[in-house]
Amino acid sequence: MDDPLLDKMQALMGKYHTPSPAHPAEDELIADIDDNVGYPVLTDIVKLGDAVFHDPQPAAKPQAATSTISANTANLIAQQILNEVDEQLRNQVTSLIAPQLQQAMDETLAVLLPQLTVHIEHIVHETLVQEFARHGIPLNKGDDSV
Repeated sequence: MDDPLLDKMQALMGKYHTPSPAHPAEDELIADIDDNVGYPVLTDIVKLGDAVFHDPQPAAKPQAATSTISANTANLIAQQILNEVDEQLRNQVTSLIAPQLQQAMDETLAVLLPQLTVHIEHIVHETLVQEFARHGIPLNKGDDSV
């Protein structure tokens, strides 16, 4: 071999390599190394052609922030969140529901307006008849003069 690094690796493999009666399939060898909690042996890494070091220790979990916030700050944050939600809900109601409500009110008023006109005319007529009667001016209810 011409490369000194490969010569050293070959020497290490020969030094630490223990002969096994049967060579397991490559998939089984990979599964054995993945299940191993300890550090991989150099000969195993070279056999697999894998130069990646697998850290057996799980990654440290990020610790929760130990700083505490005051009650006033928590209330202020909660209030800001509620204000933002309220503003977004108002925008949604305005953009989605308001046009439909306006259309429904317009249709309802269009149906009820003629009936309302009749009731207003009747109320005005009755009020005039009562006021004239209170001042001593008799009017017939059937009279169209009022």
